[in-house]
Amino acid sequence: MLVTTKSGYYLGKDGGGTKTHAVITDESGFVLGQGFAGGSNPHNIPIDDAIKNIQQATQQAKEATYKKQNKLIPEHIFFEGACLGLAG
Repeated sequence: MLVTTKSGYYLGKDGGGTKTHAVITDESGFVLGQGFAGGSNPHNIPIDDAIKNIQQATQQAKEATYKKQNKLIPEHIFFEGACLGLAG
């Protein structure tokens, strides 16, 4: 679980052969939004498709965070930190 003293938004991504999962949390690790898309392992699918799936999952997570916070537009979410774990 993420715990930090620096307030803000944090992004985590888990990309595999069949799905990509993006999560946005606050500094305490509370999940604010999630997004899902197809796989992002470039050994299983074309690299352009993998990149699109990573972007799609992130955008969905931003939109879910916007709905929960009801104060940000998705394009204006800036991250204090990010972690990306990809297969392949």
